[in-house]
Amino acid sequence: MPLLSFLLLSALGAPSPAGELRAGVPQPPALLEAAPTASARTHPVVRRFLELVARAKRFRGKVRVKVRKGEETAQMVLDLALEKPDRTAYTILSADRPRSAEGTRIVWFGEDDVHVRTRFFEFPLSITLPLQDPRLVDLRGDDNRSLAITRVFEQMERPECRLGLLPPGRWQQRSVTGLWLDGPGSPRGISHQVFWLDDVDGLPRVREMYEGDKVVYRLDVLEGTVDGAMPPDHFRP
Repeated sequence: MPLLSFLLLSALGAPSPAGELRAGVPQPPALLEAAPTASARTHPVVRRFLELVARAKRFRGKVRVKVRKGEETAQMVLDLALEKPDRTAYTILSADRPRSAEGTRIVWFGEDDVHVRTRFFEFPLSITLPLQDPRLVDLRGDDNRSLAITRVFEQMERPECRLGLLPPGRWQQRSVTGLWLDGPGSPRGISHQVFWLDDVDGLPRVREMYEGDKVVYRLDVLEGTVDGAMPPDHFRP
């Protein structure tokens, strides 16, 4: 797909409500409104995002993930829960490939193994699999560790990380601001990432990862709560 021009960026750069994988946000420096890292960190929306990250202890919500590899795409909707420092649990609510994955529950504690609860011929099955098991990685081959949001926060603390602000846009009737970042720590083959941050509360509404000018990974937070009540056994394997 051709690189979007600056004139199109203000109209098409913001995430679309449908969540499709589209032509990408141009890379810096020429097309960024504010390329310097220091300027991005002091922007009110980015500052609210960083403050939210610092104080939040847990998150739970429904997210939609879409991944592209070449001409192939795969999409899932997850009930996702995160808790500091490194607990992740999600249930696959819907999946277009394979449909049999629906209902599968994944629990991961940041280690080299993943706990899986699923069904085999309608019989419940609980197993532990290696993090890089082919049945657990996504279409691009990324695993839980490489996609973990905590890696992004670590990446942002590195002096080599570059941040920039993209023109504001709208997502599901909400005003959002784009935070562009690149540097060491991104998943394999990713040139840069964009987080569309809610202008009101700083919550990331969309995460996009790019190979050049193409979005190859997109996560939309359809609904979610920060630091809400969660059952004490929610992360039980």
